[in-house]
Amino acid sequence: MKKVNRLFFILICFFLLASCSGNLPENNGNEQSESAEEQPVGQEKEILPLIMKEDAFIKVIDWIDSEKILILSKGENGNQLLQYNLFTGDQKVLYEDPEYIVDAQVGPDRNRILVHTAPLTYSAAVTVIDLNGKVLFQESIESYEIAFEWNEDNADLLFITSFAEDWSFKTMLADISKDTLNEVAAPQPFIKWQNDNSFLYQDWPEESISLSAPLYSRNLYSEESALVQEGTIHFDSMTPYILSVSLAEGTEGTGIYEFITKDGTISSSFSQPLLSSYSNWVIPYYDKIDTEAEFVSLSAVKSVPADTYQDKFTLERWNIKTGEREELMTGMENQPLQCSPNGEYCLTGYELKTAVDLSSKEAKDVIILE
Repeated sequence: MKKVNRLFFILICFFLLASCSGNLPENNGNEQSESAEEQPVGQEKEILPLIMKEDAFIKVIDWIDSEKILILSKGENGNQLLQYNLFTGDQKVLYEDPEYIVDAQVGPDRNRILVHTAPLTYSAAVTVIDLNGKVLFQESIESYEIAFEWNEDNADLLFITSFAEDWSFKTMLADISKDTLNEVAAPQPFIKWQNDNSFLYQDWPEESISLSAPLYSRNLYSEESALVQEGTIHFDSMTPYILSVSLAEGTEGTGIYEFITKDGTISSSFSQPLLSSYSNWVIPYYDKIDTEAEFVSLSAVKSVPADTYQDKFTLERWNIKTGEREELMTGMENQPLQCSPNGEYCLTGYELKTAVDLSSKEAKDVIILE
């Protein structure tokens, strides 16, 4: 009978432990969470917001892939970069630095991360890591401010522009694969890659204020320039297109968005109202979806001076190839956008704490502060 009683006692303990397991504390965002159970086949994935202490959170940086985001936060030993899976709750610290991490940027291949630290007021450290936290490239650069431009076609190449306190500048080319950093003869500080051998820039007049300037392409090695388009008020490089924004002739405040191919033809164009300011035009926030020929942008209701605009903005999706336009959401603020590579969600807000579901057209929290 003693063996039977002992067995009965063990079974009772087992069931008591099993019944208590459902009352374990929920993940509060400070420790590694366990993966959530797999979603049933055909069921839509639900975002699991990360709960963080308000004094620990700095901002969301970008998508690492279509499920994981990169978060800049405060850790025990300095600022850190945290990887968080929105659908499983898994999290992992990718990089931590006792120096102050100012910002970070996910590479165009989404396999590398640029980390900008500022150990001193007039100095910056530029570090490129892989997703395991391994340092691939590191340089210290004298600067008051600094800007980066990654090559979308070749993730080994990176433009770094450093500014002095008087806003004089120096542009450098970093080659991660060769571990080199060389100065580039750039006529303007804000340049964009066109391909491995050339970059884009606007030729702004030095002696007068202008709202537009011609857009040029310049060869890195021969330093020869070629006109791409006249009268551009804004431009961007988004492989395989060049985005050029200009003002429509005969209208006041209508912006024409043109997507130019590598051979110089216009794939499609769209128009939308622009807000004016003292010396420029306000281009609403936008992003291009990695895997699709789709462009997501916020749009103003009408063109007026920016300081008198009282309306909200509309989130729209444009097909670059066909020219089709779709309204996604109304009543939004003009705040930064970062869309997931598969185009299912776009992070929005100055800290990118909210995700807009482009299918259901609903906004969901990805970070909850306590």
